[in-house]
Amino acid sequence: MKYIYIGGIFVLVFLLGAACNPVPYETGNNNGGAASRENSVGQPEMSDTSSTALDTTSTSRTSERATLENELRQAFVLKYGRPSDGVRIEIGLARDNTFVRGQVGFINPDESEVGEGGIFFSVRDSITGEWIIVHDGNGTIPCEPLELADFPRDMMGDCYRE
Repeated sequence: MKYIYIGGIFVLVFLLGAACNPVPYETGNNNGGAASRENSVGQPEMSDTSSTALDTTSTSRTSERATLENELRQAFVLKYGRPSDGVRIEIGLARDNTFVRGQVGFINPDESEVGEGGIFFSVRDSITGEWIIVHDGNGTIPCEPLELADFPRDMMGDCYRE
């Protein structure tokens, strides 16, 4: 009986530890399981990105992350006409090199700090390979454009249905 009790405690501690350690990224085309995490103010926490052929070395992940950030930066440069060095991208969640949720900030030319910005959701066009900004800004996030872009539900967060 004593060993069953100790074994049960060990299993509970193991399961609790596994549940409290979020998975930083997903690999492959797995649509199951929630990978999104939000901090206490509802903003996505920054975690590693994902691709269908993700190398496990940190150098490779850093390179993939930088490439992804640069591609997304160019999408915002095209949308807002800002200089590339004036756009800061922080990737919160990424899946299959197709869907990204993160933060964008615009650096004012007269200051070195980030001024305006907000959350963004972007999807890669399956034909051209270009990133499409589905939503960006502050405040309410509408569900409809995210659903039309087939954004994974667990990456959408608390969107608003009209």
